[in-house]
Amino acid sequence: MKNLRLLSTIGMISFCLSAYAQQNAKEEQKNSAITDVFIQLGSFTERTTDGSLADFRNLAPQSDFLKDDLSDFSQSGGTTYTGSTALSISLGIQFKDKQESGLKANPLLRLGLTYFSGSSLTTDLYKSESFPIDTLVSTSTGEVFIVDSVSSESYNMEYVSEQIRLDAALIWRTNPTARWSLYGGVGLAAGISLNARTEIYYNTFFEDHENRGFGYSRDGSYSSERVNNDMNFGLLAYIPLGVDFRLGNNKEFWKRTHLFYEVSPGINITSIPELKTVTNAALRNGLGLRVNWG
Repeated sequence: MKNLRLLSTIGMISFCLSAYAQQNAKEEQKNSAITDVFIQLGSFTERTTDGSLADFRNLAPQSDFLKDDLSDFSQSGGTTYTGSTALSISLGIQFKDKQESGLKANPLLRLGLTYFSGSSLTTDLYKSESFPIDTLVSTSTGEVFIVDSVSSESYNMEYVSEQIRLDAALIWRTNPTARWSLYGGVGLAAGISLNARTEIYYNTFFEDHENRGFGYSRDGSYSSERVNNDMNFGLLAYIPLGVDFRLGNNKEFWKRTHLFYEVSPGINITSIPELKTVTNAALRNGLGLRVNWG
């Protein structure tokens, strides 16, 4: 429900920005003019930082799970990625060409808001024990089969936050008036978290089976904790790379309407007040709609 309210708010902002931009385009041209509205929906993927048990005890000091002695648990390693939906709404601003007294095609300044969420810090703890609980004897051959029981426990922890960021990018385009065009540039998005939290998931799993795999039974349980954290600050530096397609050549409406696809590799920095600053590789991509009247 919170996400729905957020998206509705951003949609209203987009409508107001579009109305303002169209009014701006009617005014006398000065050093710059708003000529475009961009709306992009896609995904945000981040390579998370491996946290430690001590990190998560600092993030969730009141956790009942983490008060236990977990010294006999092993920490799993490896690369972890998290993904979420990303929404961006922005305006395109062109600058005046002093020599020709018109607007320059390049660069285009894109200013707006971006929303996404993700896990900046994660860790997994686990342990597993195996022990015999019974023996079975074949009535035909007399062969003995040992029935083992495997007991497993795991803690999955992640630091999660939703982000709302002011987003600015300078973009250079091959030929904005062509049906197809390519573009690239540099961008920066900075902002704060809306709902920073630590989530901890505890799993137990029991499996009884014969040592030759002729049969087994399973049982387990699952529980979780959630701890709210202080608001954090985030910064994303990225390189927008995209392709733009104009929908029409004849009718004025379709001539001004474009579809675009953009992929933006970058570095996401999150300053966690209770802990430290973490830096992760990130990738944002998605399909968008651009309306131009410049």
